[in-house]
Amino acid sequence: MPDYARFKNLLVSVADRVATVTLNRPHALNAVTYEMHHELRDVFQDISGDPAVNAVIVTGAGRGFCSGFDQKPDPNNPPPRMPPEKVGQVTRAILGTPQPVIAAVNGVAVGQGVNIALYCDVIIASDRARFGDVHVRAGVSPGDGGVGIFPLLVGINKAKELLMAGAIIEAPEAYRLGLAQRLVPHERLTAEATALAHELADGPQLAIRWTKRLLNSMAWDRVNRTLDYTAALELLSGQHPDREEAGRAFAEKRQPRYRLSVEG
Repeated sequence: MPDYARFKNLLVSVADRVATVTLNRPHALNAVTYEMHHELRDVFQDISGDPAVNAVIVTGAGRGFCSGFDQKPDPNNPPPRMPPEKVGQVTRAILGTPQPVIAAVNGVAVGQGVNIALYCDVIIASDRARFGDVHVRAGVSPGDGGVGIFPLLVGINKAKELLMAGAIIEAPEAYRLGLAQRLVPHERLTAEATALAHELADGPQLAIRWTKRLLNSMAWDRVNRTLDYTAALELLSGQHPDREEAGRAFAEKRQPRYRLSVEG
């Protein structure tokens, strides 16, 4: 059995063939740091080879699911960006996990957080959840696979509307659009996710895993085609003055004043 206790930013438990992975930085709405990013990649790789696990639940500690990549409000320095070679590692790890993965979205899921949720196999949303890929609000183009998964779930034009505006939508609208497959009262979230996880964990594992593999083949092809491209554009857009201005505006709690030129 893997050493799940070694993770500093995740709580991992296994019971009755169900692994529960809890993002555990509640003071920061479970924002992802470099260390946490590596741990998320590693925990899904560990679970993939763990014979004691037939299903997985992913959720967040405290009020949020995941508020994206950790934004350090330093007016003199824009927040750090994920190196291009590491963009998509968590997305690929979730897609490559043979067991069914359920996202129990208990609060805000934005930026990298929404992509962690949407690349799970089933998304159960609390009525307190919110969803959005807000990369453009930070002056960069979307990374982490959002441009791959949003069009599959909501259609390409709706995906353009949401991603180009950096929109954050409430749980009922996310459910209506198909970003979440179930919408439940907040106090029922854990019970609903646990019941589904046990149903899947008790089912025919070969058939379930091969079904997931077949259905994920379309998403896998799309992600592999787009991740390198999105990583390159995210890096380039992160070098534009708009990126620095977005960071300063965030720190100073004001509206950003973006440049009109697309030149550097």
